[in-house]
Amino acid sequence: MKHSTLLMTLLLGSALSAQAQSFKQVEQEQNQEKFMPLHRGIVTFADVNGDGKLDVVYGGQYRPDNDKDGSGDVTFKTDPEGNYVLDGTDNKILEKHTKWAVQGDAEDPNSWFSLSWACTANIFFNQGGGNYTHEVASSWHHWGEGARTSTEAHGLLPTTWGGYHFFDANNDGRLDAYIYGQDEWGWKFSEYSGQKVGDDTQYVAFQLQNAEGIFELQPCPFPKGGNENTYSLGNRANSSIAFGDYDHDGYTDVLIQCYHKWMDGEDVAGERLVALYHNNGDGTFTQANVFKPIPFEQNQKPADLFEANVESGQMEPNMKAKPMSHGALAFADLNGDGWLDIITTGWSNDDDAISLYIYENKQDGTFEEVNLEGKSFAAVYESELQVADMNNDGWLDIVIFGTQSGEGMPKAGDVYLNDGDGEFNFTRSSVGQGNGLYGASAAYANLVDINHDGLVDVFSYGWTDVEEKGWGARIHTQNTDGTFSLDTDFGDPNTAYLTLGDVNGDGALDVSGDYWFDFGIWENQLTDGIEAPDAPTNVKAVQEERGKLTISWTGDDMNPGNAYNLYVKNKETGWISQLIPADLETGALRTTNALGVALRSEDPSAMTYTISVPDGNYEVGVQTIKNDWTTSTFTKAEVGVADGIQTTKAIQYDATSIYDANGRQLGADIDGLGRGLFIVKKGNQVTKVIK
Repeated sequence: MKHSTLLMTLLLGSALSAQAQSFKQVEQEQNQEKFMPLHRGIVTFADVNGDGKLDVVYGGQYRPDNDKDGSGDVTFKTDPEGNYVLDGTDNKILEKHTKWAVQGDAEDPNSWFSLSWACTANIFFNQGGGNYTHEVASSWHHWGEGARTSTEAHGLLPTTWGGYHFFDANNDGRLDAYIYGQDEWGWKFSEYSGQKVGDDTQYVAFQLQNAEGIFELQPCPFPKGGNENTYSLGNRANSSIAFGDYDHDGYTDVLIQCYHKWMDGEDVAGERLVALYHNNGDGTFTQANVFKPIPFEQNQKPADLFEANVESGQMEPNMKAKPMSHGALAFADLNGDGWLDIITTGWSNDDDAISLYIYENKQDGTFEEVNLEGKSFAAVYESELQVADMNNDGWLDIVIFGTQSGEGMPKAGDVYLNDGDGEFNFTRSSVGQGNGLYGASAAYANLVDINHDGLVDVFSYGWTDVEEKGWGARIHTQNTDGTFSLDTDFGDPNTAYLTLGDVNGDGALDVSGDYWFDFGIWENQLTDGIEAPDAPTNVKAVQEERGKLTISWTGDDMNPGNAYNLYVKNKETGWISQLIPADLETGALRTTNALGVALRSEDPSAMTYTISVPDGNYEVGVQTIKNDWTTSTFTKAEVGVADGIQTTKAIQYDATSIYDANGRQLGADIDGLGRGLFIVKKGNQVTKVIK
């Protein structure tokens, strides 16, 4: 069945690939009628107000053409009739200079402010048919008059050199915001919030959306720190944070990699970090140290993973994930058991610093390091990591960009196809082997079927060493043999950050975003073949264990490349758990930043998912998601439940050397070391040495 399905997909792909021009850039003048020109901002598509349509959200800075040097604030006034705008010398100013102005003086309705270089938050609410209404929040300083912050855009905080991730943190059905950015041009997050955590150049904020649709600032539970060089949007955009319910308790947890910074007295301290933040169910989060490493005597890279027990002389795991930065990570069910595993790559504190780790979800709230010795993975840093079913066999595959070790530090564009044996075995296809991708560093990417031929394509941005092309955004469409071809219609725009979303309402994913102080749009012309998938059938929900709800359904066994999203909603309280936020009536996705957590199987005819829930009467729903991100409606069922508990499982590795009490490798010569406690490994023997 699998092979005949794949053949049908490939035949469909060859038929649709004959379509004409794929992308057409929209004239900038047309864009300015809809979207505010920006700089240093990252665009996100999210259904902020829950009306079933994806809105356009971004921060960044505006630079109006005000016939000045672009570095100063400009205040304007309308004339008594409000017909045009005047500057301080009563000279007429063109309308376009003030199209994106905000109220300059709350006491004077004729006073307007130009937002020159101001840090902003913009929500363009989708009205359908490619039409939008705009709200802006901003922070700026009138030169010499101190900083100001406006309160529009539903209270969403301004940001620059950063952006927004939306997810439902407290299961109230409203999207909340994880925000990251940088202080600039009068905007100081710590002064606005009182939340000083580290130096003032970068910040992380957390806002819950209330019942009135206003985003309210919360104490931030997440670590502050960037994951790339300071002045690159790069993979700050999407690859150093992941969202998913790792323990099936119904709440979305958060996984973060960064170079974490905090204040140590008057000084700034820092560390590499990979950390899992468990959702407590009330909009708060707690760091969960639940990572079991390969035993010390077999561990090839034990640094930062063990602490010495002075009494026993044993090295005991600290249960923390391997610290990394300048890399990427993802939640992904890599072994097909229905539970989210973790994969992360980047720069660690080891001598052999570039590292890649996979942690298997043990289904009891813990993870265990997978022994990757002899497997096909190649670690990278300055990296991007995304997952999707690249060959439509029902198993999640991995695509990784980044810088490899070795002569010339070559740029990777690796595809790892899942062998489907449940043992974390993958077959690697690299740039050097001719997979057709452009390797890239400081990259970000989306894996999606852009041309609706059933095959997953690759949209990426980064710095490539291919033909000295350098920085740029690229679309590689997948061929029927699993290789990729560059879409030359799209071109190779060298711009800070672009993203995928349907801007004009025709159902095809367009490319849009920051484009040299303008809002760039490349409209997808490939609208043939857009068709919603069939909804699942036979959706049922039963309580097979106390406090656990098992949802089952029949998917499309002719298309194992499809994925499935589900929700569980308490009919009395409105509490709702969703793998991926989506509109319950239409099935439209409300965000696209966590599609890798959707469920899949090589046999979609009999799928199940178990979730812990308290007592109550519930409605459940399951929908289908295709590779082009089109969705079916939800097929629904109802059930009542009572309360309960959870389950367990285990894995191993090999190495020899001398380590300090923190697990850091010190070499092989004990005589060359000073005083202290040391752990000496020889083969599988471990000896405590005190000097």
